[in-house]
Amino acid sequence: MRVRVAGKRHVVLALVGLAVLIAIALVCFSSRPRPDAQMLACVKLGDKWGYIDGHGSEHIEPKFDYASDFSEGLAMVQINGKSGYIGWDGEYRIEPQFEDGHDFSEGLAAVKLNGKVGAINSTGNFIIQPQFEAVRTFTEGLAAVKSGDLWGYVDHDGSFVVAPRFEDAGVFAEGLAAVELSGRWGYINQHGDFSIAPRFSYAQPFSEGLAVVKTGSKAGFVNKTGTFVIKADAFDSAGGFHDGLAGVMIGTKWEYINKSGAIQVAPKYDLVGGFEQGLSAVEVAGKYGFVDGRGNLIIRMQYDLAGYFHHDFAPVQVADKSGYIDKAGNVVIGLSYNDACAFRTKDETTPFKN
Repeated sequence: MRVRVAGKRHVVLALVGLAVLIAIALVCFSSRPRPDAQMLACVKLGDKWGYIDGHGSEHIEPKFDYASDFSEGLAMVQINGKSGYIGWDGEYRIEPQFEDGHDFSEGLAAVKLNGKVGAINSTGNFIIQPQFEAVRTFTEGLAAVKSGDLWGYVDHDGSFVVAPRFEDAGVFAEGLAAVELSGRWGYINQHGDFSIAPRFSYAQPFSEGLAVVKTGSKAGFVNKTGTFVIKADAFDSAGGFHDGLAGVMIGTKWEYINKSGAIQVAPKYDLVGGFEQGLSAVEVAGKYGFVDGRGNLIIRMQYDLAGYFHHDFAPVQVADKSGYIDKAGNVVIGLSYNDACAFRTKDETTPFKN
C-alpha cells in the first residue's frame, strides 16, 4: 500500500517517515460522514493507476503504470517508462518525456532527463537545467542538490546558496537542514553555517522543535541549539514528533513518548506510525489498528496494512484489497482496489514527512 508505515517514508529523492490500514464492512450508510467529492486519490486497479473522487467514483480512468498524489494542482504519472504531469481533469499539462519525475513543491518539480536531474515549473519549462546527480524537494526556498560526489543547496533560480561540500544533505525544516561532513552529521542554517556542529552518526529533520539524532547506535532528541532534550542513549530507533508525540523503539517494541521524554503509550507494538489528526496506526503480530494519544485502541487490530489519516479518512488494506475508512473505523469507500493513496485537495502541496 502506497502510504507511510511506521518509520518509513514516501519521498522526493530522500529519508525517514511512517503508517497504512483497512475495515471489514463493504456497505456505507448515508448517515456516515464521507470524503469531499472535491478531493482525489490515486488508486490501483489491476496493474494500472487512476484517480477516484471522495464519493468513490472514477474521476480519471486507470491507465497509468504509476501515479502520484496531486501536489499544487499537478500529479506525476508514468506511462511506457516516461514521466509526465496531469491536471485535475486528467489531461496532460506536461507530456511524458522524463526518465523520472517528482511532486511539485514551491512551484518546482525535480525531473531526470538524459541521466541528469534538474527542475521544471508547472508549464514544463526547465528553471534549473538538468545537470545534477540528484535534487531533493524544495522546502523553505532551497533544495539540496548533488553535484558530482558532493551536496549543496540551490535557490529557485538554480543558483548555489550553499556550495557543494557535504557527503549528504537533507531538506530544510524549521530553518535548519541535516548535513553530513567527514562522516558526522550536524545542522546548517540557510547561509550554510553550522548551527549544530557535526558530531552525530545520524540525523533527521526537525519536527515540532526537536530532531532525532544518533550517537553510535542509540537515538535521542536535540533542540535547535544541539542540546539533548531527551537523552541520547535511550532508544534503538525513533521517529519525529507529530501532534506532540513520537514513536520510539526499545529493544524490539515501539512506544510513544511526549516532549519531556515521558512514556505516553506503553511499549507493546511491533511497528508504529506518526500521529495525524489525533490517531496513529499501530501493528501487533501482523495486524494494524489505530490508537489515540493516550494509547486507547480506537479502531481495533484487524487490518493487514493501515495508513495515516488525512482529511479525516485513511486508506486501508485487507489481503490484497484496499479502500477507505473514517475515524470511527467505518468503511466509506469499499475495498475494491489493489492499492490506494491518501485523498488530496486540488491545490494542496504533498507534505514532506519525516
